[in-house]
Amino acid sequence: MQRSLLYGLLILMLFLIPGGHSSLFSLTGEARSGPQPFSGNVHSAIIPLTEIAETLHTTSPVDDYFIIRGEVFFSFPLPEPDLLKDIGHRLSVDRLENDSVYAYADRQGFEAFLSTGIPYQILPPPGKVDFDLNMKGLEALRGKDLSDSWDFYPTYEAYIDLMYRFEEEYPDLVRIVDIGETVMGRQLLFAAISPDPGQRRPVPQFMYTATMHGDEPVGFILSLRLIHYLLDNYGTDPEVTWLVDNVDIWISPNENPDGTYRDDNSSILGASRGNANWVDLNRNYPNPVNDPAAEQQVETTAMIGFTDTIPFVMSANMHTGIELVNFPYDSWRSHQRRHPDHDWWEFVMYEYVDTVHHYSPAGYMTGMGDGVTHGGDWYVVYGSRQDYFNYYRSCREFTLELSDRKIPEPELLPDFWGYNYRSLLNYIRQATFGVQGFVYDNETGQPLEAELFIPGHDSTSMAVWSSLPFGDYHRPLYAGEYSLRFDHPDYEAIETEGVEVGNYERIRLNVALGEDAGTRPVALDVQKDGEGVIFPFEGLQYFTEGSNAHFSALADEAWEFEKWVVDGTDYPEEQVSFIVTEGMEIRAVFKESDPVFVQEPEQPLTRFSLQPNPMSSSSELVLGLAEQETLSIVVHDMMGKPAGHIFDGVKPPGEHRFLLTNLYGDLRPGVYLLTVEADGKYRRVKRLVKLP
Repeated sequence: MQRSLLYGLLILMLFLIPGGHSSLFSLTGEARSGPQPFSGNVHSAIIPLTEIAETLHTTSPVDDYFIIRGEVFFSFPLPEPDLLKDIGHRLSVDRLENDSVYAYADRQGFEAFLSTGIPYQILPPPGKVDFDLNMKGLEALRGKDLSDSWDFYPTYEAYIDLMYRFEEEYPDLVRIVDIGETVMGRQLLFAAISPDPGQRRPVPQFMYTATMHGDEPVGFILSLRLIHYLLDNYGTDPEVTWLVDNVDIWISPNENPDGTYRDDNSSILGASRGNANWVDLNRNYPNPVNDPAAEQQVETTAMIGFTDTIPFVMSANMHTGIELVNFPYDSWRSHQRRHPDHDWWEFVMYEYVDTVHHYSPAGYMTGMGDGVTHGGDWYVVYGSRQDYFNYYRSCREFTLELSDRKIPEPELLPDFWGYNYRSLLNYIRQATFGVQGFVYDNETGQPLEAELFIPGHDSTSMAVWSSLPFGDYHRPLYAGEYSLRFDHPDYEAIETEGVEVGNYERIRLNVALGEDAGTRPVALDVQKDGEGVIFPFEGLQYFTEGSNAHFSALADEAWEFEKWVVDGTDYPEEQVSFIVTEGMEIRAVFKESDPVFVQEPEQPLTRFSLQPNPMSSSSELVLGLAEQETLSIVVHDMMGKPAGHIFDGVKPPGEHRFLLTNLYGDLRPGVYLLTVEADGKYRRVKRLVKLP
């Protein structure tokens, strides 16, 4: 047997044995001893290969490390900051600990590292664990009460099924949005949570995502549980209800399912940091200092494309490997460049961590001393998603590190939820504070897409924009007094001075652009009698003095609009416009309607039955129609790809049966989604299972 082959087989043992034992080699191949760095989920020991290392020789030691996996996990002594910054761009640094650097590298990055001559230790992949992961498959999760403990990891099919189950069980609160596919064709899903799902509202847009490193799944479970918590407690828990009513919340539990389910869909054992191409997605975003070395991956492209369509105000991405919160920037140390909202970031980050400390045992989330760090002060990173969103998208995003252990035992997952869920809710609430309002044309009241810039505070990359169709803007700010400049290419810029903001306060400032628009903010307290909705806002808000204010009113059910009263003058129309002066009194008046019996509209489907399911050759879909409907009945697999077509056409009122014999013969074993649409407006989805 060739010596290089023997050496390769020894390396192979390292990656194939769960909790694999590793040999530790210096750059010259000399066996090294020393303590194993803590990775939290791998029980490793040193295999004494000194004699073999002295006698074997390979023409390319790099080849040996990459026999099985496209990434290698290793550590090396902490070098000088400038050297770490230089080599860090070619590696995927995981963390700094006890004067050591822990990093991943693909073949190209590792070869570049070897050229530095720094000694190193090869470590077992963190995704190889030696304990029971308590993987829950589709059937097991369907029978589980999700209000109980979340002490498991889901299979890929169970994860996808659970996301669509949220939509099925809470259709009035959530839509599942597929933003694209991974390299291997897995789905990238968001849960869009709102009392009006699928519709853009003039409220802050907020985003949580997790597991862009596939071997860091704690955030995966916490995100799924957060989705269920928000949906299940809406309408009963006042805090949850307020949040969902006032923020559009988008949650993507897994940004990198190819990495999480590296070996197969049934287990996260063997999970990798990188995606299917072994690329670290958190080093793959455009960067203001140093663009990524790797080609932009489809997962990165999908996320950038999706967030280009949603004006996110705040976000966070969840990781493991240490316990701390990391706020921008990653690309600079704090003495080189700070985020313009550095004080706000420190305030919000300490709110997160202090709350965690109150509800967790001593020692949890104390990375870097107290659990809070400026990203570049920890170590400089180029290509992070955090810096992309802060620098290019004006979205305030931080990186949340939830666990020292990459993949903790599943029985520990409920503890991480208990430590963090209050802070997760608090961070969402922060999106509602600061300055917010509408920008509009002074004469017509039409909403405008304008830039909001704070002179003397913002850098050129930190301006936010009002967004259409409402012209709403949302600007989180630390307590202080600010001047705000609103700019649009077709209008003269307006600068408002003396806008005072407090922490945990929301200042509503509506700004007109155009001829005769004013600049000095004055307060209007808009009140109502009766029940209805006032646009832009009810209550205390600010307009610029001398500008036109445009209001509209919409009565609630069983009420009707009567009039506006503006400084004692009645206006009977729902829409009213007037010139703003200080001290005005404005009131909308609604009165109760005469009671009228209203027949509730019938649902298009009076019956929706699929039996038997799991399906057989005799399975039958039965639909009852209250009136004539144009129906479309199709089947998709769990990847969203068409798998079968049942019917497309018009059916009269009555009961209709559709035999699925042909479909049964065409489908392979698996889980599918059967969708019925009526007149393109009404949709019902049912899971369809074919057993082997």
